[in-house]
Amino acid sequence: MKEKIIAAIKAKYPAVNLSPKRLDAIAAILEPKVTDETLIDAQLDAFNDFNPIAEIAKTDDRIRSLEAKTKTPGQPKTPTDKKDEDAPPTPVDDTPAWAKPLIETVKALVGEKQQSTIKAKLAEKLKDVPESYWVKRLLPEKDEEIDAFIADVTNDFGAFTKEITDKGIGVIPKPGAGGKAADTKEATKEEVAEVVSAIM
Repeated sequence: MKEKIIAAIKAKYPAVNLSPKRLDAIAAILEPKVTDETLIDAQLDAFNDFNPIAEIAKTDDRIRSLEAKTKTPGQPKTPTDKKDEDAPPTPVDDTPAWAKPLIETVKALVGEKQQSTIKAKLAEKLKDVPESYWVKRLLPEKDEEIDAFIADVTNDFGAFTKEITDKGIGVIPKPGAGGKAADTKEATKEEVAEVVSAIM
């Protein structure tokens, strides 16, 4: 019976462009009410009074038009892909071109000032270690790295001092009276520092 109802809809409303899916839906609604072919027209009229078929067709046309606009040619209709909202926005550098060299210069000056300050702090805290022993190392860039640097240098210098003392480099002859042979004594830390400074 459904096929006959669909044929009747097409015959009764030839100018109306209903999709096959819509025709099936209308036929499914009317089929239980149509027990005889002679009742098809009457049921169609009743349906059209409450649900104008021409309006249904217009709605379908609008839907198809919107789908066609959102659909990429040659691809099946798919829901619009959700944009990745979690992706961070691309940063935009709006610094004027003339300002960039100035900014770089200021950064360099700040860096030099910071290194100079850190070097002064190190010289103050490493008074017993010749500056030539530690100044060529990679100096700390932040205040919180100073203590670790000092501990490292102090440990290394202590080991170095012990090594040269053990090898006799730190033994300095003591001048004797009247040109006699000099006695030897263990070099002090300051004397070792002088020797190390001269070597470095």
